[in-house]
Amino acid sequence: MNKKHVERLKDILSEWNPLSEQSSLISDLENYEIEATDILFHINKKIRLIKYQK
Repeated sequence: MNKKHVERLKDILSEWNPLSEQSSLISDLENYEIEATDILFHINKKIRLIKYQK
């Protein structure tokens, strides 16, 4: 997975901050790194499936 994409998505999620004030209650949030990695994993998986279906 591209580290640059993970960092950019972390920035987007941190700015958006979907957890709002509750984000401070989560000790292992790590600036949404896990969430960014999960999102990119699923996007890449969908792209690969689409490519193989053609």
